Amino acid sequence: MENNLIWAIVKLAIWIPLLIFSADILVKWASSLAKKLGISALMIWLTIVAFGTSAPELAINIIAAFKGHTELALSNVLGSNIANILLILWVAAIIYPIKIQSDLVRKEIPFNFIITLILAFLILDKLAGYDQNIVTWLDAWVLLSIFWIYFMYLLYQFIKQKNSNHLQQTQIASYSPLISLVMILWWAIWLALGGEMIVQGATSLAYLLKIPSEVIGATVLAIGTSLPELAVSILAALKKHSDIAVGNAIGSNIFNILWILGLTWLINPLPWYPLISIDLTIAGLASLLLLAFAFWFEKYKITRGEGIFMIALYIAYLGFLTFKTLYF
Repeated sequence: MENNLIWAIVKLAIWIPLLIFSADILVKWASSLAKKLGISALMIWLTIVAFGTSAPELAINIIAAFKGHTELALSNVLGSNIANILLILWVAAIIYPIKIQSDLVRKEIPFNFIITLILAFLILDKLAGYDQNIVTWLDAWVLLSIFWIYFMYLLYQFIKQKNSNHLQQTQIASYSPLISLVMILWWAIWLALGGEMIVQGATSLAYLLKIPSEVIGATVLAIGTSLPELAVSILAALKKHSDIAVGNAIGSNIFNILWILGLTWLINPLPWYPLISIDLTIAGLASLLLLAFAFWFEKYKITRGEGIFMIALYIAYLGFLTFKTLYF
């Protein structure tokens, strides 16, 4: 057991710095591609990078679904989405207050809240006696259909966009679109691999401590698979690219629910697990608070004070899961 603990710690110590390095390179190449194509950096981060940094969740969920660990798959996505908003986005806000582009406030942030409600409905309608708490392949097609509509909308935005003034005013290296795209995909793979290796190390520690699988999914796996988003958002905040931090977190959440859960449910229906109501409630609350902060407080801005409040909420959520694991 001692050797296993040491190996898990070594794995984390090696891969966390590599993950951060990969995120830094990815930021540069994505900005270059956006500048060369004459589209906003936000669109790149809502699509290519959001998909790439969601790769760890996709890999874990597909494996979990094939092996029948479906409670791990759902808790991983919900936990990751909670971490993306309550932890990652607000850590970035504490580093540098975030100014949110109006398109995000009017479109992506409300859409993130709406699909979280749709997900809750698809799961909780089983309580009314429809199918004994089982999420079926039909629910999967609902999510995948919404994802297809969303993808077509993004494609339309790519075609519609003109040169971005923001990109023209910043000093960003410019390379050919093909080279930039290849490098983005290459470093996104390294991000995904880094997240996977870190998850393996963290999961080994959790299993040695005999933590239930759904708690592992909502905490260790969720935080582990969100490390690419965390690394990217922190570096974006340090470089004062606040739209990148928000676009990355929200884009990843949308991909997690519509694409990753949709594919997972096609492979294997998801049964009820005890903490699902809590995870759904916190995910919905996090999305609602983000919407409220973006619209009604300091409009189009996330302040350090709001960031501290949201991180405190996330710590309280983790504390509750820990208490429930230890005493129930």
